[in-house]
Amino acid sequence: MSKKEDDTFRFIQLLSQRWSSQDKRIKDYSCNEFADKISLIDFFLSIIPKEHKFRKLLEQIRVMLILRGQAIWIRDRADILTQLGIKVGKTYKTISMDEKEGMEE
Repeated sequence: MSKKEDDTFRFIQLLSQRWSSQDKRIKDYSCNEFADKISLIDFFLSIIPKEHKFRKLLEQIRVMLILRGQAIWIRDRADILTQLGIKVGKTYKTISMDEKEGMEE
């Protein structure tokens, strides 16, 4: 991988991490077959009062969709290396703003 490609990849990682740190729901939508349904539940949860009798049910359905949607995505869309990486727990280091030197042109 060339330096420019590496810098571009690191910058994309940085932007992704920044977005997910600003909106915690993004992590639930990413790599999830049911992201559209989870976002609808999030909308309804944002307008339904906390004491509403269906709120707890919606929260439970949301958790179920997150778990099932991620499992389906991994099974159907992730390549073998991604699946192996998930299985063995390999993680990548967090990219910080200090490490973006040389990415701008």
